Amino acid sequence: MESECSRRERLLMLLLSSDSPLTPREIAEELDLSERDVYRDIEHVARSLRARSGGSMWVEVLPPQCLSCGFVFSRRPWARKSRCPRCKSTHISPPRIRVGRR
Repeated sequence: MESECSRRERLLMLLLSSDSPLTPREIAEELDLSERDVYRDIEHVARSLRARSGGSMWVEVLPPQCLSCGFVFSRRPWARKSRCPRCKSTHISPPRIRVGRR
């Protein structure tokens, strides 16, 4: 009997198999999840991957950026952003997520 993978295992497998960074929305659509689930699970998946690989692989989050003024959100880049603290614009690019390897 074949066991099904958990939501976080499927997320990790998708990140490992992707050639380019993915947005939370792309991940959610691919895995038939809500974006909220993706944001909730990404930190846990990052810790698991780092521990499993002995530090040779990690989840890299390319931070969101304001499309109006260029401000880069460096604090908690995986968290959903709604407004730029500098110019108050709501035109924010989503974070992009990929697996980094040594």
